[in-house]
Amino acid sequence: MTWLKLGTQPPLFMVKQVLKELKMEIKVSDLEQLTKKMFEYIKDQEIQSITIEKDFYWNVSYEEKYDSYQEPAELDVGQLTDDWQELLNILNGKSELCNLAFVWLAQILHAIGLHDKLKQV
Repeated sequence: MTWLKLGTQPPLFMVKQVLKELKMEIKVSDLEQLTKKMFEYIKDQEIQSITIEKDFYWNVSYEEKYDSYQEPAELDVGQLTDDWQELLNILNGKSELCNLAFVWLAQILHAIGLHDKLKQV
């Protein structure tokens, strides 16, 4: 295989195949400990609430989001206030917990992570 020579690139189809096979395993216990630390970080700053002044965001389908070799063909718009309402409905027992709750929470956490009220680490 000539591409194995020093300083050469493997064919693109081989790179794509290797990347498709990469997987990441996340322990739930690690995720739980990490989120606890993150919320302790916010509490240590004595922040009781965060006002997010942006509401709408671009949303990309799951398939397109994780295909970095193709530019997304279609974008739609998500809304943080809708995401937050869905989460509050779960919290208040008006809705059942579902997998999409992680997506809604991720959007909220993304906005908080970019918020300038939090001190930089």
